Amino acid sequence: MNRICRVATVVLTLIVCNSFIFGQQPKWHARLLRIVALDSTKSEVETVFKDLLVKRSFVENDTNVVLYETADGKLSAVYTNEDCSPGGPRANVPKYTLLDLIFFPKQKLPLSTFDIDLDDFTEVDDPHDPGSEYVSARLGITYSVQSNRVIFVRISPKSIDALIKCR
Repeated sequence: MNRICRVATVVLTLIVCNSFIFGQQPKWHARLLRIVALDSTKSEVETVFKDLLVKRSFVENDTNVVLYETADGKLSAVYTNEDCSPGGPRANVPKYTLLDLIFFPKQKLPLSTFDIDLDDFTEVDDPHDPGSEYVSARLGITYSVQSNRVIFVRISPKSIDALIKCR
């Protein structure tokens, strides 16, 4: 009887531990949710993702594009290159402020892994693309999904951010 109790305790412990380990969102997703387009700076993005390795950096259309690599995937970030630059997106934000970010995880996880309320999102199907995108203009986040696996997550300006454009 004592042995049965020990086996039951071990099984219950494994079940509880697995639910904590496998039921959690990936760390990269929690990090992404700390980043806000038109608010976060380049240094803040690089602090949130501590293991970033810059693979390439270039200027395009008055923006600074930086391609990073992390242990969890690849990241593409677009920053302002000037305050209210005439040829760029014309956001009234300081230089090196994040305009747009896309994260491509190495491990393609099911959408259900992420603790998101799909009521906040609109599902958009593209007839030229085999997947779907779940877009929340209010939150400024998009999940691109193929075969129920998240291919990339995009952080972009929120719908309310249209109010901070340069005049």
